[in-house]
Amino acid sequence: MRFLVIITTLLQSAIAFAECRVYVPEKEFNNSGYTINFDFTKMLHDKNYLEVSSAEEAEYELKLQGIEQEGRFHRAVAVLEMGAYKAEESIVCFTQNCGISDYGKAFNKAYKKLSSIIPHCQ
Repeated sequence: MRFLVIITTLLQSAIAFAECRVYVPEKEFNNSGYTINFDFTKMLHDKNYLEVSSAEEAEYELKLQGIEQEGRFHRAVAVLEMGAYKAEESIVCFTQNCGISDYGKAFNKAYKKLSSIIPHCQ
């Protein structure tokens, strides 16, 4: 009888995490020879998601992108997207071109925004 209870509990937890797997294909952003490394472990863990190592076993894919928008003032735009949830933030660059610190600020804001909009996985 204990064996059946243990098996049932394990199956329920496996089913619960079946829809909570996230694949992160890129974990760094490069700009002008400088790199920003990302660690989404805390954010995903706090929301009950599990990071997996391949896209085949994941329900969601967390993508990141950094863009420099040109205009009167250049802007560093950071985009973090996980399924239907998207966080896009931009920072005005006060030099001729956007530097890695500008992208760092934009990604920090996008990270916080994405963390607040993705729901807890049940």
